[in-house]
Amino acid sequence: MTSTSSRLSWPARAYRKTLAHYLNLIIPQEASLLKIGGDGGFLLGELAAKKKVEIDAEAAIVRGEEEAFVSEATSNYILLADTLNHVEDVQAVLEKVRSYAPPSTRLVISCYNTLWRPVLAVATWLR
Repeated sequence: MTSTSSRLSWPARAYRKTLAHYLNLIIPQEASLLKIGGDGGFLLGELAAKKKVEIDAEAAIVRGEEEAFVSEATSNYILLADTLNHVEDVQAVLEKVRSYAPPSTRLVISCYNTLWRPVLAVATWLR
């Protein structure tokens, strides 16, 4: 287990492992994957794609530092995992992703539902 994963609470690790399970059903093992938005690499490490790159969403999209994004935009899958929850202008992010991705690229989006916060808080409290 990496130091990043050891810093995550067990509900956060369990959530990411469950998310990775379902993402692995969607994203083929032979895929080239670009993950936008960082979680320290934990989720990316759980995914089975052949080529995996993670870039910071804020640097690549929000602040306009597209160099890293453009170089990786040839991926055939782009993953926005719990990224759109944290940006002010979702449409701008999606337009930026679209402008750099070829038409054959598949966009996979997951969003954390804040309605689960009380349940996760109780689960954390109960350990």
